[in-house]
Amino acid sequence: EDWHVNGFLRYEFYNGRSSEIYSETKGDFIVPNQYFLANGIDGYNTSAKVYGTKIMHSVAFQAGASWRDQVYLDVTGRNDWSSSLVYTDKHGNFSYFYPSVSGSWLIHETFRGKLPSWISFAKIRASWAQVGNDTDAYRINSAYNIYGIDKTYGLQVPDTSYDPNLKPERKNSWEFGIDWRFLNNRIGIDATYYRENTKNQIMSISVPSISGLSNQVVNAGNIQNQGVELALNTTPIQTKDWTWTLTPIWSKNTNNISKTSVQNYKVDDYLAGNVYIDGKPVNAVYAWEFTGLDPKTGFATFKGCSSNEDEVEKSDDPATYLKYVGPADPRFNGGLSSSLRWKNLTLSAQFAFGFGNYKRLNF
Repeated sequence: EDWHVNGFLRYEFYNGRSSEIYSETKGDFIVPNQYFLANGIDGYNTSAKVYGTKIMHSVAFQAGASWRDQVYLDVTGRNDWSSSLVYTDKHGNFSYFYPSVSGSWLIHETFRGKLPSWISFAKIRASWAQVGNDTDAYRINSAYNIYGIDKTYGLQVPDTSYDPNLKPERKNSWEFGIDWRFLNNRIGIDATYYRENTKNQIMSISVPSISGLSNQVVNAGNIQNQGVELALNTTPIQTKDWTWTLTPIWSKNTNNISKTSVQNYKVDDYLAGNVYIDGKPVNAVYAWEFTGLDPKTGFATFKGCSSNEDEVEKSDDPATYLKYVGPADPRFNGGLSSSLRWKNLTLSAQFAFGFGNYKRLNF
């Protein structure tokens, strides 16, 4: 009478494959405006390939329990075995497990008859979860590229190196929230605080081309997101024939790079992109730091270079010559949803906005 228990155990099998057929005419058309392959003066080219084959086995479970329809607890777990994390010699971190726990308490049920009459519903909730993620098929195994010139074919050394022991990405998140409603559910407040860290991201970073490579695939980064979401659910009008709901929403998210493990950057003209610096937002604006004007040419000069230099002497840390301008993401986001019902007809509308940065970005 007091307890209710539920759950499941599930096995999943995923097999994905992509294929492509490509054809094009060579030269002009024999007969103008007739679009078929044999209408090319010099014939046609065609190719076909199968790629991206990935197999994943998964076992998942969920166990839940509730007590007197007041307190709820759910536990889940999942283990994946992904072919995209298997190396050609059959080793790799292809098996990974990630769990979650969530709970909630309906306060109004526990204190039924003891709370003020204007409190219709009162709930608090909390959860913790991990999520694992693999990568694209064939990404972690290096191989020669086949190329051809006319009828001569050969093998080309790849320009990307791969970490020989890549780990799956993992996201760790916490969330706390409340859901309180008043005056027969005419007014409701839904508030959430969350925090999540994404570790072991599988990233492709640029490396000096003098090494014979252009990119390297590695595990790197600890990106943290945290924020607050607020929603005010209101029903200003509620009659037999008419119902009008109005819900404003406000949210604020901040992110920063807790640890990159690598310095990944490139400089393009006088703006810098693809820069990750510890303690700064992921989406940030950087620029070469302006130092003055060249008295001879009148052109601008920047820290680490002059106006007539093609190359910049860069240190291992881009923070020594790049200026952090500001975050690129909105300061906060918001929205407004509303619906108007008359008998069996309903009209609804939604609006969303992002409010700009903290300050004007001055270069």
